[in-house]
Amino acid sequence: MSKVKTAPVFLGFFIMGFVDMVGTAASYVKADFHLNDKQASILPLMVFVWFAIVSLPVGMRMNEVGRRKTVLLGLALTFISLLIPCLHYNLPLIILSFVGLGIGNVCLQVSLNALLSDVITADKLGSGLTGGQLIKSVASFLGPILLGVAASVRNWQLVFPLLVFITLINCCWLMATPVYEQKAPKSSVSFAQCFALLKEPVLLKILIGVMCIVGIDVGINTILPKLVIEKTGWSLAKASLATSIYFISRMVGSLAGVLLMRKESERKFFIVSVILGIISAGLLILTTNVYAAVLLIVCAGLGVSNIFPLLFSRALQQLPQHKNEVAGLLIMGVSGGALFLPVIGAIADYANQATSLLVVLALWGWLAYIVPKRQLKVQCC
Repeated sequence: MSKVKTAPVFLGFFIMGFVDMVGTAASYVKADFHLNDKQASILPLMVFVWFAIVSLPVGMRMNEVGRRKTVLLGLALTFISLLIPCLHYNLPLIILSFVGLGIGNVCLQVSLNALLSDVITADKLGSGLTGGQLIKSVASFLGPILLGVAASVRNWQLVFPLLVFITLINCCWLMATPVYEQKAPKSSVSFAQCFALLKEPVLLKILIGVMCIVGIDVGINTILPKLVIEKTGWSLAKASLATSIYFISRMVGSLAGVLLMRKESERKFFIVSVILGIISAGLLILTTNVYAAVLLIVCAGLGVSNIFPLLFSRALQQLPQHKNEVAGLLIMGVSGGALFLPVIGAIADYANQATSLLVVLALWGWLAYIVPKRQLKVQCC
């Protein structure tokens, strides 16, 4: 497939990354409307709760409307949601904006990964999905910077017109780009039929794997600053650099995945990623050396960076005739990753931050268990 046809699909991953700005934007909204911490914490929830509610219905609906149209729907919802604060800014409207942004992002998460399988060859799907995640992570990384620059120049809300413009370009570009889709059956699919797909043992393992990698990622993000403070006595501002190091290493890992998976098998890359993850989590529990901790944080970011796209690629190739439903199930699994956070927090309260990493280590253990015995595209685990 030509680059002209793949470019607007990959740009969609950049738009997908806009949702990660919500955490930083919530701090500005809190200050603007004098909210307390409890009230402000509801704002990100308005975005991410939809991963649990909407993912599977969107995947089912794609059978009727198609993947390209579902991507366009996600872009349209994102465009409208980002436009709302440009027209008028008050608390009810910004909440409505965040809700629309969350639903639009779910549409993009479910449909873009599936649509990408229509514009690149099957043997390049793993590296293609990794490339999409790299592009998404660039947007996630730039988001807080753009908000900070806008706030220092005049007003943080100035970032919205820029995001609206980029989304509009992507929407128009994809509308003008013909994409041949592998047609899914247009018969209606029930929730029971979707969940029945989990009778396929490999798919169930992959879904749990998605929950695990999300739990690992969110858990590390939550633990790292407090872990560094616990081990070094640094201030929160200084310890927060650990999170930046982790995000940068994730971006480097995604870039390495795009380049190396063109030559190496996805299975080998999966194994190396799991080994890096287990080593980093295990040694972070034990180490008290700052420089060793930084190196292990880098290893953690490299290990996490490619697991999700590899799992997604494997699932789509496992049940190619049910790509839409599989995509919906896996994105729904993203919300399930948050279930591990209370366990991590409880262990940290009972013992310490280092001990809570045992949960992360256990989640890596599941991913080691589901390492495929053959190349990922083979329908065998």
